[in-house]
Amino acid sequence: MARFVTFIADPELESSVIKAIAAINGELVVRGVSIEQIREAMKLSNVTLICTRQIDFAHSKIVVDKAMSVDEIVELLKPEIPAENFSFNSGDAKVICFVGLSGGVGTTTIALNHAFELSQKFKVTLSDMDGRNPDIARALGLHRIEGRSEKISKSLSASQGLPSGADCEIFVFDIGFNLNHPLLKTADEIYIVARVGFNTLARLQELDISPKAVILNFAERTKAQQRWRAQIEDVFPRLDFLNIPLDLKSFEAAAESRSALLEVAGNSLARKSIATLG
Repeated sequence: MARFVTFIADPELESSVIKAIAAINGELVVRGVSIEQIREAMKLSNVTLICTRQIDFAHSKIVVDKAMSVDEIVELLKPEIPAENFSFNSGDAKVICFVGLSGGVGTTTIALNHAFELSQKFKVTLSDMDGRNPDIARALGLHRIEGRSEKISKSLSASQGLPSGADCEIFVFDIGFNLNHPLLKTADEIYIVARVGFNTLARLQELDISPKAVILNFAERTKAQQRWRAQIEDVFPRLDFLNIPLDLKSFEAAAESRSALLEVAGNSLARKSIATLG
């Protein structure tokens, strides 16, 4: 049975979430009304947080909003379909995967912007493989792109799910926070996106994949953050760590205009950091 923790201020949305949990025969373990309750919930095992804003959480997390219907929330809460029959032939194209250690760390934003950067030199297909919270179509203002490729520019296409018949030189996949996705076993490059803290250190130690780099998406303002980053780098001396300072103004502008930071803020710190991946 799936177990959930909620942290939702809107009573109507919370009611919809509770109905969705009941619809999949899930268990509501904690109805959180304070950060302290969420911190206590982190001590539990095999739970998923359902929230409306970004909160660091030790386990998986699903972000909902008041525009969602009960049926849409149900689809997010359903367990992922096992991928025993998964197969993908990339041909001669390079496969790059972005995966988060948890939800809400910026995996989609970074994957989208890196795809835009690569498309300046190569033919790129950006694919949203986040089965729980696909967001690339919304970010680009697209509709109904499941299983097909939508032309974004001369050298960039986007799809949701495995693209069929894509003619490109590079595939960029947004995996969400599914660290067991079969694509990760055959990817040419894997980038892990995370925030700094104990959860990042613990989950990196459990990995059975070999990332090219770990992207730390946070503003390094406090001594505690600096200590955590230093400790993580000491434990994993062979991993490359990239720090993208959180640039909220540029991210918000990108969301409002439904475009990438490449177009919205050419001088933003986020864009310059993402460009170094190539």
